Amino acid sequence: MKKLIIITEIPSHYRLPVFNKIAKNKNFSLFVIYLKDNVRGRSWEIMWEENKFDFIILKSFYITRKDGSNKYISLGVSNILAKHDPDVIICDGYNHTASIEALIYSKRNNIRCLLRSESNVNDIRSNFFLLELIKKFLVRNFSGFISSGLFSREYLQSLGAKYEDIWIAPDSVENHWYKKCKYKKKSNKIIKLLFVGRIMEHKGIFNLLRAFKSINEDILNDFQLTYIGDGNKTSELKDNVKKLKLKNVELVDFIQPKKLAFEYSKHDIFIMPTLSDPWGLVVNEAMAAGLPIICSNKAGCSKDLVIDGWNGFVYEGSKITDLKRCILEFHKDIDLIYKMGQNSQKLIALYCSKNAANSIISASLNQKNLVEEEINSFRLKHIGVEYE
Repeated sequence: MKKLIIITEIPSHYRLPVFNKIAKNKNFSLFVIYLKDNVRGRSWEIMWEENKFDFIILKSFYITRKDGSNKYISLGVSNILAKHDPDVIICDGYNHTASIEALIYSKRNNIRCLLRSESNVNDIRSNFFLLELIKKFLVRNFSGFISSGLFSREYLQSLGAKYEDIWIAPDSVENHWYKKCKYKKKSNKIIKLLFVGRIMEHKGIFNLLRAFKSINEDILNDFQLTYIGDGNKTSELKDNVKKLKLKNVELVDFIQPKKLAFEYSKHDIFIMPTLSDPWGLVVNEAMAAGLPIICSNKAGCSKDLVIDGWNGFVYEGSKITDLKRCILEFHKDIDLIYKMGQNSQKLIALYCSKNAANSIISASLNQKNLVEEEINSFRLKHIGVEYE
């Protein structure tokens, strides 16, 4: 039996099912090191009663960057590793002191140490020269890599990782949470647009509002836009909506992920207008609920989850006119909402916690990634596009 230790940031609703499935594998003994119990801006409810593995929560310090990500400073990780004597270590991210400490420990003890990364070239912090040099140095010392998708794999390769040393373990949510409300063909005239996420500037919330406002007045009332979430720009967004006199824009406070199914079912199209995002799990949720997606190409998931013209549209993230064009495509052909929504559900079925767990297991054992092959086969058969 292989002893696997995963070092990750905070407990989250979407990683717990993945860890549980790894823990059920008879070939593994799983232990998770969480760097912190929670951080500001995260209000997730964690269903600890469903936990199937051993873990420890450290009392790390953390620094929040302008993009909302956190850098954690931890102590004592080497002592925990020595106590549990792992065969494989997986580090979530390379910029936490715990990851560096684990990497050094693995080198000293000849242990397989994998880096799991969601970073991509569109990250706000990915163009600092000194930081990139440090990343390249660290990447050279890991045994292998786990990426969330195609963009993060490409970024790891740019840092010096070899293609054959990278396993894609798709970011996933519990799809069945969001499929409870069956998707139906649209019967009313109003097209309901939805944004879910943190109300922060780099999420593209103001670009979305500008694109919405720029829609021709003759048809603007055919649309309704809803924002769900909270963040440091909530008051400013409310003020902008008021100044623009947009009566068909609604702001709703944060809702727990498991309770979002009903909200997704009330809307027709999901919009991900981000200017920088490692992945974007809300896109997974919306697809599981049967919604077509309008997605900025700055989202890490855009290359994996949104096939332009098949289950939605991908646009240049900073171009408001391009976003507006995508919205109007559904006004021109309202049947696209149902057709693309169905395609979303078909594709997202592959992005599940079971497949994420299987990919992590394959990476840990240095075995072929069958999940990636399954995704590629689906895309070739149903869409005619390779997974690359």
